[in-house]
Amino acid sequence: MIGVLAAYREIEDIVADLRGEIPEEIEVLPSRVTDALELGNRLVSWGATVLLTRGGTTNHLKQEQPDWLSGVPIVDIPVTAYDVIRAIGRAREMATTVSVIAFPSMIEGIDDVMEFLGVELTVTPITNDVDVRQVIRRQAAGNDVCFVGGAITHEIAQEYGYPSVLIRSGRAAVAYALREASRIARIQQLEREKHQRLHAVLDSMEDGVILTDATGVAELWNSRAEAMLQAHNVTRGRDLKVEALQEAIRTSLTDGTATDTVIRLPSGAQVVASVSPVSSEKGAPGVLVSLRDAVRVEALEHKVRGNLRSLGHVANKRLSDIIGSSQVLRRTVASAQAFAAVDATVLILGESGSGKEVYAQAIHNASARRNGPYVALNCAALPETLLESELFGYVGGAFTGATKEGKPGLFEMAHKGTLLLDEISELSPRLQGKLLRVLQERQVRRVGGERVIPIDVRILAASNKDLVGMVRKGEFREDLFFRLDVLRINIPPLRARPEDVEPLFKHFVGRFSRELKLAPVTLSPDAVTYLSEYTWPGNIREVQNVVQRCLAVYAGQMLTPERIDRVLRPDRRYATNDDAFTGAPFCGKNGGMPRVSGRREITMRDIEDALAQSGGSMTKAARVLGIHRSTLWRHLKRENS
Repeated sequence: MIGVLAAYREIEDIVADLRGEIPEEIEVLPSRVTDALELGNRLVSWGATVLLTRGGTTNHLKQEQPDWLSGVPIVDIPVTAYDVIRAIGRAREMATTVSVIAFPSMIEGIDDVMEFLGVELTVTPITNDVDVRQVIRRQAAGNDVCFVGGAITHEIAQEYGYPSVLIRSGRAAVAYALREASRIARIQQLEREKHQRLHAVLDSMEDGVILTDATGVAELWNSRAEAMLQAHNVTRGRDLKVEALQEAIRTSLTDGTATDTVIRLPSGAQVVASVSPVSSEKGAPGVLVSLRDAVRVEALEHKVRGNLRSLGHVANKRLSDIIGSSQVLRRTVASAQAFAAVDATVLILGESGSGKEVYAQAIHNASARRNGPYVALNCAALPETLLESELFGYVGGAFTGATKEGKPGLFEMAHKGTLLLDEISELSPRLQGKLLRVLQERQVRRVGGERVIPIDVRILAASNKDLVGMVRKGEFREDLFFRLDVLRINIPPLRARPEDVEPLFKHFVGRFSRELKLAPVTLSPDAVTYLSEYTWPGNIREVQNVVQRCLAVYAGQMLTPERIDRVLRPDRRYATNDDAFTGAPFCGKNGGMPRVSGRREITMRDIEDALAQSGGSMTKAARVLGIHRSTLWRHLKRENS
């Protein structure tokens, strides 16, 4: 509805004539400046969304800015130069002197009017500093003057009994203003419909949604947010209580970063709040808050993780899962922690079984991409043709056996996440070239396709081979190596950190005893020494295998060096069924071969030769003989008894 405050009768008549041309409902009230606030409020309460006023009334309403006027546009009926000339002409017929007292918007260009008429006028623009009553009394004292102006000037002059002429807007000006008010009303209606649709969409969401302004005051929200925050029947943004979110909102507004937090509601329920900054070129910044029930989030996360796990696209390991306290391991873990914070390619080098993928998963989980997918591929596990389609994907019908729908490659599946290329050294020269282009251009093209697909993937590459040596031999592309070798982690083999063997062994005993439902084994002091002196060529993977075999054979018992040796080499031949044993020892740290045959018992002569060769060291002599030091002691004790 359009509300009209008519300063004089002619405005009412013109509006009445134009009603048929305006689709909106129109309500007209005769109004003086002094009662404009009361009457305007009445029109708005009746449903007016636009007010049509003129001159002093317009200025009065805009200056007062009452609360009920918030969001209600005011359209001013313009005053033309012709309207001013006509009023001055009538005033000259009524007095010898003409004084024009009006708002600047009404007398714009009055100097040109004076020049056109060739008359002298007293002109006083109405501003905040002008007291119209005082000006009228002063100018009228002892003078034959007629006052010309808007409603304020006309009303005060009439009150004092001085002649006055009201500047009246012509029919064209009123018609123009009325059509402008109609246009604004139609835009408002469209905005209201759009707003209603938006609210319908928001209210249909299971998540609570809140949009704040630049100060953190809620401007827009849905019914789900009201229910979660127990803030029903609110009508303005400042009434929506979001104290529990204020810290996260302030952080987002200040730092411009997105954050997730968990808040406890008055009901005791927990809600996951995702707070993200919102900005636009045309609007002021604000914050978008999404509220999700924690139980529902947990259920969805469980489902998503289940889907990813079925595809192998999840990282379970963290840096805290890396067992050991040796200095070399601590340095390696510290490097991995630092590299995780840098979104750059990492080259992970280490022997087979040393835990390269554990480091890769841990780096992913410590990085900013931890909420994205983690995809791993063993480059040695597939032939070249299949490896290409796995990495880059393919379009429907690209080759015999390809599905009609096509398939995304691992680069696409790892978008916004991490892709581990294990055993990178096994890539063929052709695929090395394609991988290099992907790393350079950050985009892929499916096999058989033309469309280029941009990707955002962090690459982790792993190898148990000497890539530098392969580059020198021409077996691996040098340019690709330098693309991969941005950050490098060298994982130390287990033989380089023997002090970590015991905690690793005990960790796997606890883990596999639970999984296999077997009683855990314990380690004798000699067994601990034995484990630390063994070279573990299979590294951590070998420790896992040995632990499982020990549990299968000696569940619930204490492990001795002899029992561990039986598990390490089940094909050994023993003289008896007890723990005394002879035969080929494990390879020592110096790589030397044993001198005692695995097909006869150790003699005193063997012991004497070993002691002489070892300079009298029992430990070195036991290593030469291929037995543990405690076993050597028992041999000597038996010979001397």
